[in-house]
Amino acid sequence: MGVAACQSSGLTSTCGWIGSALEYYDFFVYATAAPGSANVPLTVGALTFGVTAIAALGARETYRLRLNDLGHPGTVPAPKPEYDRMREQTTLEAGLART
Repeated sequence: MGVAACQSSGLTSTCGWIGSALEYYDFFVYATAAPGSANVPLTVGALTFGVTAIAALGARETYRLRLNDLGHPGTVPAPKPEYDRMREQTTLEAGLART
């Protein structure tokens, strides 16, 4: 299963489970490392960073998608001017307008 497969809504939970399993693997490496092993935290940190970088490169940007459109393949982000207008309107309604 490639990174692109995780972008469909049907496999989101599976990809989340796989990501959690990889993260728990870090603790396994810490627990089983021989006493006195050199650079275990650095090695585990580098592996975690690598997995995170691969996931980030394969993730689709969602900050301009409407909430109701999340999880629908082929959804197009709102144009920047429309997004800015909706954001301004929402912050005004919530009383969070910048002064």
